[in-house]
Amino acid sequence: MVAGALCWAGVVLAGLPGALGLLPMIPVIPHADRAFGLFAEAEEFLHDPLNRLAHLLVRPVIVVLFLFGLTRGGIDLRAFAPTTITVLAALWLGKPLGMMLGAALAARVFGVSLPAGVRVPDLAIVALISGMGFTAPVLALETALPGGGMAEAARLGLAISLIAGGLAVGIARLLRLR
Repeated sequence: MVAGALCWAGVVLAGLPGALGLLPMIPVIPHADRAFGLFAEAEEFLHDPLNRLAHLLVRPVIVVLFLFGLTRGGIDLRAFAPTTITVLAALWLGKPLGMMLGAALAARVFGVSLPAGVRVPDLAIVALISGMGFTAPVLALETALPGGGMAEAARLGLAISLIAGGLAVGIARLLRLR
């Protein structure tokens, strides 16, 4: 607790958002000697501190992120502007294309293949889901944009980008993907 408080204070005193305060602690949390993969069912049976913490915090983190979005988002629905379209293009086109091209480049240059059971259409759905941007981009807005109408338009774009999750799930069901 003391190390976490000191870490958080250091991040805040450095002028960074307090929400990032515990990120430097993650590498020092004891963890299992092996990992089965982020989504592997076998991960449920690991009882090292990092896995216990991850499983314990899933639901509270969902609630906190939702509340963060409601309180910190402050979306003005009348703020639609070119910045809104730019944000949506970056999230809905740039991120998915970047993921797909990155996977293709990794396969070509490094000979890396997709994990067992994952096909290119599955990767495309994950890439579409990545087009949702909310918590981290909202934090970045404060430092990246000058504020005012431009920031409000960008916030609106971030809120609209959440539609990508529902669209990706709908497309996955339509294509009968897992």
